[in-house]
Amino acid sequence: LGHVYHAKGEYDKAVAYNTRAINLDPTGLDGQDSRHDNALIYFYVLKKKDEAIRLLRKNLEVNPNHMPSRDLLRLIGKQN
Repeated sequence: LGHVYHAKGEYDKAVAYNTRAINLDPTGLDGQDSRHDNALIYFYVLKKKDEAIRLLRKNLEVNPNHMPSRDLLRLIGKQN
């Protein structure tokens, strides 16, 4: 549902559903992908760079090989 609401531009609902997925599966793929999706919303839509970085770093603590998080963190680092 987080993806659906994101696509519809309903970002508050997307974050809420992604957060629920994170809480249900914090170290699994659902949690990792939902954390990454929330980071996208925080960075690109809500302009909360620090929160996006926090979520991506948490993802990399859980799974250092989560490439979408690595790539987005690298991109955010280049944005000043």
